Order: sequence, then structure tokens, then C-alpha cells
Amino acid sequence: MRSGAVAVVALVAAALGAIAVLLVGKAVGWIDDDVAPAQTVVLPAAASPAAAAGTGFASPPAGNGFNPAAIYARTSPGVVTSTPSSTAAGVRRAPASSSRGRAMC
Repeated sequence: MRSGAVAVVALVAAALGAIAVLLVGKAVGWIDDDVAPAQTVVLPAAASPAAAAGTGFASPPAGNGFNPAAIYARTSPGVVTSTPSSTAAGVRRAPASSSRGRAMC
């Protein structure tokens, strides 16, 4: 088949597909001429931006024993900072002493 004939067949198939989609859409009610009028919804204004924003700080409930400083002190010795390194030409390797803390093996 020549390229011109292939193009004609493709265009006819596309047109038939588009017509089929429009017919099915009209049959099931997806395409409707009866459009409902637009409605306007009016929302009440907020009291004030300061009242809506609050203080911006959250505090834990009193008496639950939450102490973030104690958690950090307990878990921070296991933190290791690693830096990427490469052996490619022209790229300098990071020194072996660049890691901090102790390794968790």
C-alpha cells in the first residue's frame, strides 16, 4: 500500500472513531444541549487574618513527658554524616576523616 493510501485510511478511521464517540456520548447523556444556568456561591468572610492564623506555635498537652532535647541527646551519637566521592578522573575524593560520629554497623 502506498503512503498516500495509508494516510487516507488513517484519516477515515479517525473520523469514524470520532463519530462513534459522539454518538455514544449523546446516547448516554454525556453530551447534552440543556445546560443548567451558572450559580454564584457567596462565602462569608473570615473574622480576621490574625484570628485565623493563630499563634503559629503548637505545644504538646501538659503532663505527657515529651522532651525533644532528651530524644536528640539519646539518638544523636549514632548519626553519621557521609559525603559522596568518586574515583573518576578530575574529581577529588573526600578525605576518610570527613565522617562524624560513629558508624552503625
